[in-house]
Amino acid sequence: MAIFSQTTRGPPRGFGGPVTPPQPFTDGELEVIPNEPANLSRQYGHRYAVTTDEQSAEGPRDRDPWLARIETRTGLVYPYSATHLGVQVDGHPRMARRLAGLGYPLIQDGDTEKTFLVPAGDLERIAPLIRPYRRRRFKDAAARAARLAAGRGR
Repeated sequence: MAIFSQTTRGPPRGFGGPVTPPQPFTDGELEVIPNEPANLSRQYGHRYAVTTDEQSAEGPRDRDPWLARIETRTGLVYPYSATHLGVQVDGHPRMARRLAGLGYPLIQDGDTEKTFLVPAGDLERIAPLIRPYRRRRFKDAAARAARLAAGRGR
């Protein structure tokens, strides 16, 4: 005596009773995830040249902190989350091996580029390896004004 028909496989759809949706965690396991990224301009703008990803920006005045990046001699640094930065190393396998040796997790592995996940506070620790471009400094305001005037052709 067959319980199932020959044309269907397995038990009928209504078998097993009503389906209840999963309940959310109520014991405090989950934390509220902030929507703001690590702000590169605020944290490192005084020391490194922080630029905006122009290809992803909606216009010339788009100042979205997710689009901020620090260009380095070996690749890029960009916000990954509120607490971490993505460090992209392009075409420098020795630098990639050194970053991996420091214990940073590899999140993307390409043919010639690798991306590591670095806590936002550790950028100063790895800066000598990835060599980010520094922000230009002038010793006094007069030298800066003279340089700007010379650039405008005055």
